[in-house]
Amino acid sequence: MLDFESMPPAIATTLAALACALAASSALGAELRGTILRIEDGDTVTLLAQRREVRLRLDSIDAPELAQPFGKQSRKALAALCAGKQARVTQLNEDPVRGRIGRLRCGRVDASTHQVRSGMAWVYVRYADPQSPLYRLEYEARLKRQGLWSDAHAVAPWDWRQRKTASKNW
Repeated sequence: MLDFESMPPAIATTLAALACALAASSALGAELRGTILRIEDGDTVTLLAQRREVRLRLDSIDAPELAQPFGKQSRKALAALCAGKQARVTQLNEDPVRGRIGRLRCGRVDASTHQVRSGMAWVYVRYADPQSPLYRLEYEARLKRQGLWSDAHAVAPWDWRQRKTASKNW
């Protein structure tokens, strides 16, 4: 056992930070089970798991921002599926920009699949597996003009965010 009190403060702090990082990384890739507390938007939820709140982005999708057309509808669609329900998260990863990311199942339904199939999210091309079945579901939603695809000029969230950032810089 280490005696942190006898160590120089800089070394003790570094070792403590390393221990925390190792503990956190061991949770990555593991399965989490819990209750959905909040629906932030159409691709982000807060889950109560192991007495801790965990903010989670849904893997492989990007939903409209709340201020964007269909943003509120996307959040409502995810809430109807998951709010207050028991959920399971697999493939938990940490991304420096997007935070915790995982596959979310509410009951027996995969939330990413639900959002794309109902036209409430895009496949996030930048991060999705090129062989993902989500691409076919997005294509079918587009053909049926479901959800956001009823708008012939729907703007992908990543483009919308980029435009908002560019307009702030002017």
